Amino acid sequence: MAGWACIILAISPERELQVSKADPMKNSPIVTFGLCSLLIVCASLFSGCVINQRVIPAPVGTNISTVFIENNPAVLMNGLAGEIQSQIAAMGYGAKIYTGERPKEAVHYLQFIANWRWDMAMYLTYFHATLFEDGRVLGTAEYDARYGGANPAKFGHTAEKIDPILRELFQNAHPCKASAPPTAGNP
Repeated sequence: MAGWACIILAISPERELQVSKADPMKNSPIVTFGLCSLLIVCASLFSGCVINQRVIPAPVGTNISTVFIENNPAVLMNGLAGEIQSQIAAMGYGAKIYTGERPKEAVHYLQFIANWRWDMAMYLTYFHATLFEDGRVLGTAEYDARYGGANPAKFGHTAEKIDPILRELFQNAHPCKASAPPTAGNP
């Protein structure tokens, strides 16, 4: 019985002080078990409602003129590559989409994956982008709502979900103009 008293105190210390010997149901293991079960169910429902955003930004002082965005055919949502392109361009960088083999001039390029699910509406479940410089990873950005459960924040436009993590990915980088190739009159 001492174990049950500890549980009652953990739930409501005032209730334990009010228990009288005249009402044995107030200290009943069945009532206590019911309260504990309710507490466990509530904790289970809300503990798994997490949306994670993890970003490793590009190093401080990274100069980027153009970001080449790989159009991933495995992503089944039309327009996502274009949305990424417009968001990167809005930060002042050149942004071009390519399909297939990466262009030779693509010093800085971004690869991404994304998945959506249905839960009363389509929503972005997972997005991961990796920014490269000449084959070396500069930074990553991830939005993960796979364990969003009952969290209503998982709903909304994809653009609103990826904008903050793309901005954080590029926060230390600086847009710069591409150097013009040498010409006969301009060595």
